[in-house]
Amino acid sequence: MSELLTGKKRLPGFEGEWVEEKLGEMLKSIPIKPYQILQQDIISRGSYPVVSQSDNFIEGYSEEKTKLFHNVNGVVIFGDHTLAVKFVDFNFIVGADGVKILITPDNEVRFLFYVICEAAKHLDIGYTRHYNQLLELYVNIPIDIAEQTAIATILSDMDAEIDGLTAKLNKARQLKQGMMSELLTGRIRLTEVDDNGEN
Repeated sequence: MSELLTGKKRLPGFEGEWVEEKLGEMLKSIPIKPYQILQQDIISRGSYPVVSQSDNFIEGYSEEKTKLFHNVNGVVIFGDHTLAVKFVDFNFIVGADGVKILITPDNEVRFLFYVICEAAKHLDIGYTRHYNQLLELYVNIPIDIAEQTAIATILSDMDAEIDGLTAKLNKARQLKQGMMSELLTGRIRLTEVDDNGEN
């Protein structure tokens, strides 16, 4: 990811120039107030997902249709306090102060999502405001939008594979925990096997 996002590793078929750009000149923030609800109004189930700056990708749900942000091309969610970075490509409601909805008019938004993920690692930690620090950072990007898209596609495919493997791992852990409980309480008994491999 680091090598692809800095141009140290180039994808086959791309030889265009990379340039240094200031994040503040590439990103545009959308005001969140028209799309925001109070924390206490978030419910566990509902029609519309609520996105906040927490580590949870979806914080909860709401029925407040008038607060729905209609997402066209995807946006980057940046947590001003938490440094959480999310790419969101569905309609949602904003669930907390500190959420920044970011778009990039002249670049591939998913590519900028990965760039921001990398850039956020260089910001000061702690519960403070980070957005202004983010805007001051300089990053290298390819001029060719097609190369930005190709890089973003590869990284997105890798994320999907990681998510799939993580889901399998979690399922295996649950199965192990359930089996462990059955074995250790005697609800399931093992059968003895003789030297010939027979019960």
